[in-house]
Amino acid sequence: MTREELRRLIYTELLEDPDNPQYWGIDEVNEKINKAIYQYSKDTGAYKYRDTFNTTSGEDTYNLPAYTIDINFIAVKSASDSSPTKIEKIYWKDIPLTSTNGRPTKYVFLPSDLSVEGGERLPSILLYPTPDDTYEVMYDIIRSASFPTDDSDILEIPDMYKYAIVYYTTYLLHLKNIDEASQKKAAGYLELYYMEIRDLINQFSEGYQVRKYNDLSLIHISE
Repeated sequence: MTREELRRLIYTELLEDPDNPQYWGIDEVNEKINKAIYQYSKDTGAYKYRDTFNTTSGEDTYNLPAYTIDINFIAVKSASDSSPTKIEKIYWKDIPLTSTNGRPTKYVFLPSDLSVEGGERLPSILLYPTPDDTYEVMYDIIRSASFPTDDSDILEIPDMYKYAIVYYTTYLLHLKNIDEASQKKAAGYLELYYMEIRDLINQFSEGYQVRKYNDLSLIHISE
């Protein structure tokens, strides 16, 4: 399904003429579609990606792909290690006040400022201690399905799940109006969205997977 086909479904839910919308503009709907794709990806955890990078001595912060939502794990491997070893996730408040260099044993996830491309800061990780050498870092992330940039773009989300995006987009559009009727409509569409999501999660748990890895998925990771 293309973005244009999806948007026509949304306008139908809004009781708008898809060819001549009067109230909700195309740019606004497209923006909300991206937010719905991000929310769907976050709620289902359906899209995963694994890759590696090498650290530089003295540098503690490294960018992740723009669509990163969360991190499943980070693992570090030195030149002398036979396999990567997972490191611990911590938060800003847990970082020791005294800086130190060494083999990284912990990381802080720094999410993007915005859920769409063009945010002021890319998602990144801060390693602690600051690397004192070149280490290979493997990361396994939950990512967002890609955002369409053109009406002819094919959505990465399977057609059978398109109504999750339709319902959440419609929820966001109704939510901007403060009158009681619009708020009730928004609540109704949010409930429909979560009904769709529950069904998707059940299918994922039964073995139907949209999850995607690259070829690094079979590398052994030490605990």
